[in-house]
Amino acid sequence: MYSLLGCCKASDVNPREWLTDVFSKIASYNANYNLDLADLLPHIWKKSNKCQGFPKDSD
Repeated sequence: MYSLLGCCKASDVNPREWLTDVFSKIASYNANYNLDLADLLPHIWKKSNKCQGFPKDSD
């Protein structure tokens, strides 16, 4: 988990936004083998998702 959050930081992805989205999608990825779990990695997720209005975390 620490590595994934580190990837979020390196990719300039809001970890809360990413986790919320991934947790909402993970069941559908588990049920559909045509979907690639790698699409949910932070650096790839950022390319395919736009900001959903989550506030930025303050560092």
